[in-house]
Parts: sequence; C-alpha cells; structure tokens
Amino acid sequence: MAVVRLVVGILVVTFLPMGIAFTVIGATADEIDRGTPEGLLGIGVAFTALGCLLAAVFLLLGRREAARRKRREAGLQATAEVVRAGWNPGGRTRGRVAVDLTVRIPGAGEARRTLFLPPTTTLEPGTPLEVRYDPAEPSNFEPVG
Repeated sequence: MAVVRLVVGILVVTFLPMGIAFTVIGATADEIDRGTPEGLLGIGVAFTALGCLLAAVFLLLGRREAARRKRREAGLQATAEVVRAGWNPGGRTRGRVAVDLTVRIPGAGEARRTLFLPPTTTLEPGTPLEVRYDPAEPSNFEPVG
C-alpha cells in the first residue's frame, strides 16, 4: 500500500502544477505556437481536475494507513515465535535493513510482514519476539522495544 501511495503522490506533484500552469497560460495567452489557447486551457483544466482527484486519493490512503497504525498501537501484545526472517540487504533506510518476517502469534496464527530493523538484530527461527498486533488483522504487527 505504501508503494501505491508513493506513486499517487508523485502523480499529484506532476499533474497538479502542470494543470495549473496550462490553465493559466491558456487563459492569458492570446496566441501560442501550436494549437489554440482554448485547447491548452482545456488540457489545463483536465490536468488540474485529475491532480485534485489524485490528491484526494493520496489523502484517503494516508488516513487509511494512519488508522491501521492506530489499531496496531492499540492492539494486543504477545510473545510471538519467529518462523522465518529473510534479510534484504538491498532495501535500506536510515541505517535499517528490510526484513521479510514471518511470526507465529499465539491465538492468531502465522503473520507475515516486511519491517525495517537494525542490521544487528538477530532473528533465527524459534526465537521469541515481543510484538504488538491488531487482533482483526494479525499481519499488522510490529516488534515491541
């Protein structure tokens, strides 16, 4: 979902300024090199409308992710068992490494999620791990501490 939000955000910052620029130029120009000012105005209005629609989608996705984070933070805490941990050294951010982590949460079954953890973290199968999770969506978990 984060990738979708990122792509939508990129499209917003592309279409919205371009639409505004085309609209202003189409509305104020008397003559342009190719086409008509009215055509440029129409394209500008369409791009601006598309940019506004994408901005609304971007905000909706942000709210949805914030609600998901709140449910996880207000959820249950349990000691899960690491089933699999696959390090992805190509995925780094702020000194953390991407880890495809699968855990077994008592009463909720197995849950899988990609997390960014410090590279010094040891996650061998069978290792106990304190997690906080959303009971309605066990894959919405995070390590505690």
